[in-house]
Amino acid sequence: MNAILKEEPPELSAGDHKVPPALERVVSHCLEKLPEERFQSARDLAFDLASLSTATSSAEIAVPPLRRGVRRRLAFAVAGTIGLLAAFFVGQRLGSRNTGNSVTFRRLTFRRGNILSARFAPDGQTVVYGAAWEGRPSELFAVRTDSIESRPLGIDHADAQSVSSKAELALVLARGNFRSPGIPGTLARMSLGGGAARELLEHVRSARWAPDGESLAAVVVAPSGKNRLEYPMGHPLFESFFVGTGLALSPAGDLVAFVEYDTENKASIWLIDRAGKKRPLTAGWAGMTALAWSAKTDEIFFVGGKTASERALRAVTRSGRERIVWPGIGNIGLQDVSADGRVLLERYTSRRSVTWVGADGSERELGWLDGTSVRALSLDGSQILFAETGEGAGAAGGAYLRKTDGSPAVRLGDGTPMNLSADGKWALTLSPGAKPQVVLLPTGPGSPKTVPVEGIQPLGAAFIGDGSRIAIFHTEPNEPPRLSIVGVAGGRPKPVAVTGVNGNAGVAFSPDGNSVAYATGDLKIFVAPTDGSAPPRALPGKGLEPGEFFADWSGDGRSLIVQTAAEIPVRLFRIDLQTGERKLWKEIQPADPSGIIGVGTVRLTPDGAVYAYSANRVASSDLYLVEGLK
Repeated sequence: MNAILKEEPPELSAGDHKVPPALERVVSHCLEKLPEERFQSARDLAFDLASLSTATSSAEIAVPPLRRGVRRRLAFAVAGTIGLLAAFFVGQRLGSRNTGNSVTFRRLTFRRGNILSARFAPDGQTVVYGAAWEGRPSELFAVRTDSIESRPLGIDHADAQSVSSKAELALVLARGNFRSPGIPGTLARMSLGGGAARELLEHVRSARWAPDGESLAAVVVAPSGKNRLEYPMGHPLFESFFVGTGLALSPAGDLVAFVEYDTENKASIWLIDRAGKKRPLTAGWAGMTALAWSAKTDEIFFVGGKTASERALRAVTRSGRERIVWPGIGNIGLQDVSADGRVLLERYTSRRSVTWVGADGSERELGWLDGTSVRALSLDGSQILFAETGEGAGAAGGAYLRKTDGSPAVRLGDGTPMNLSADGKWALTLSPGAKPQVVLLPTGPGSPKTVPVEGIQPLGAAFIGDGSRIAIFHTEPNEPPRLSIVGVAGGRPKPVAVTGVNGNAGVAFSPDGNSVAYATGDLKIFVAPTDGSAPPRALPGKGLEPGEFFADWSGDGRSLIVQTAAEIPVRLFRIDLQTGERKLWKEIQPADPSGIIGVGTVRLTPDGAVYAYSANRVASSDLYLVEGLK
């Protein structure tokens, strides 16, 4: 037992054992001492075994004779494993026209960290990718498909977006600890042959070259905080809070495929032409992010499933006909499809968890399943309200309440949790579905209560003041975000007189609920009364920095608390409500920052002594070249 816990096992290749290095890596990964370093599911192990079983090169494995007792134990273990994997693969391969004998996997990256984006170069043999290795911000690399050695391109804080037919790279440059895709930054272009990057446009989340190599399609963050699709760049086609970063252009360059999410975070793929006429292709997918248009089959490739556990590599035609290209094996992400049909896939393991920090500085990990996201902290810091959005929660997700002493979590019900009432007796949620409703879930005995809201469709909500009022965030097509107030009994909400709200910056309410702070598109800060009794007033000073957002309004009512995004450590500033003076208040450094790619909004008690935050952590991220898919 001591050896199992503390001693490294001998290498399989030691002595005369002829074990392929790839197989040895799989076994070593199974034997890691820390649970989070091992495979997180049988699907992850199956993916690596599939990669070995379908590789273009193989090696004969010679195994020396085993003692009888060892042989018997291994026989039971191997028989059970083979039986499980055989059943898994048979089930997964039904419905796919690809077979294991025709599909090959080649691993291209081997370092610890997170791959952001990867793209084929025009020669089809070079792959350019952005990756945040060993806890550093993302930088650009190139790797040949016939090699395992990546070459740094000398550009950090960057992510690869698209490589044109003329070998020009479109990339995004971003501030801070740039570790995950989709962070808004400055779009630039540079030649793969060398030279400096030339900046083109700010606030870009993703971009793709047109087939002619001259124009670009881009998802840009508008002053309202909405995501705006532009094609060609500078020509707006569509704008919504729910537009994702996935983009793909048709081989003729006349159509753009893009992703849009609904209120349940289910994704749809739309086609839109240069005139802005759009039509849906397919809907209801979980776990979809990237798109790639295959010139070989004239299909749009994507990864998704009707539930998170059903994710697979899929394709859809222009007419909406869908098929499975490769069945789901673990967590896979699509990166690119080459002109001849080869595919770049990412295999990754990730988890979203919550850290609670007490007044004495002690920390406690309060993650429940695999997608825990804290939404509220009780006023005394003794309970957290959180959402579960990962595979473990299933399609319904749900609202959960957990004591910060580590007691088991209690599932309150379906829906997206938003806020806790001041007395802690009610959780404010939005019900699942295309038209969400405001629902109050009791944290103790009692029945749920629906708050009837007339005339608007809520996108977000929060208790304000003593909890007798609810602020509702909503929007309309081609309109800026809006804010309205309604009582807990419901009725027709009363609009708050705010204009030009930047949705990405969020809002903050005063402790009494009588004032709201918001930022405009130019990041200037304004404060407005929630009852409309006076016009908004601008705070002195420069306002927010790019990427910052409101975390809270201080408990003493004298300052706003703003938070940095895409940075570790997370920094919290206090901005004086009278003078606009900004002071650094807290720096939050996770005890183990390795693999963390993003930290959510920090939730604080009124005195700021106790807080909780969510963090996304990637345990592994590897890039594969897949050939033979049909």
